[in-house]
Amino acid sequence: MTYGAGLEHSKLDKRLWSNKLFKDVFGKDVNITNGSKIGRNNHWIFLETMDYLAKNTYDLIVVAWSAIPRYEYHVDLEMYSTHTMLKDKSGINTNRFGTVSARWLTETGNRLRRIHNDHWDLLNLVKYTNILLNSTQGNKVLFVNTLMSLPTNYFNRKTISLPYELTAYEHEILNVDARSDGNIKEMYNMMHDQYSKYGGIQEDKWLNLYKSLSEMQIDDASDSDTHPGYASQDVFIKKFIPLLREKIKK
Repeated sequence: MTYGAGLEHSKLDKRLWSNKLFKDVFGKDVNITNGSKIGRNNHWIFLETMDYLAKNTYDLIVVAWSAIPRYEYHVDLEMYSTHTMLKDKSGINTNRFGTVSARWLTETGNRLRRIHNDHWDLLNLVKYTNILLNSTQGNKVLFVNTLMSLPTNYFNRKTISLPYELTAYEHEILNVDARSDGNIKEMYNMMHDQYSKYGGIQEDKWLNLYKSLSEMQIDDASDSDTHPGYASQDVFIKKFIPLLREKIKK
């Protein structure tokens, strides 16, 4: 979504939303660094962003967060890439284990996805964003949601008395069918206590917290690549230009 997968020139493509957005707002001579890679998760994005900020100074930092859950793992240690997202189409060969099959990797990923709960990734997102905002360049940081599907105002704590007052997404996270009304309320407040403990989500620092790029997408890069095409890039840019200008003024 940020690398420009499927576009003619990937992250160097002039029509990629980040490139065109910054050039339209700051002028054609703006110097853009795109540190994204395909298929990375939010933990990787956080660590790489912190590394960039430790080594360089920027006028503006836009961090585009990825999907949850998204697993990344490196199988053993080799001179070549053994990176896996645990939903592989081909196996990985290592000197120690021989071929670790695509089926085994995918089954392992499916087991992890079965016991996963989004709350923990969302709590990490709160931690990541606030650490970045509290860094030496934090007054220049803004965030973009590329793939997370969140109900509007998810991070705003509601006063609830019955489960029907929660969204379907919150029902899933809280597993409401297996809990009493009182237990649901306690769990809900526990979640938001944890978000608050680490500083909350800071919604004013986001360009699109509750409507991801994937939800705005209107075309594909090609018949064989479902990443956003050029029409979608134009939608993103039209959405972000006034928002970015407003954030810069503030």
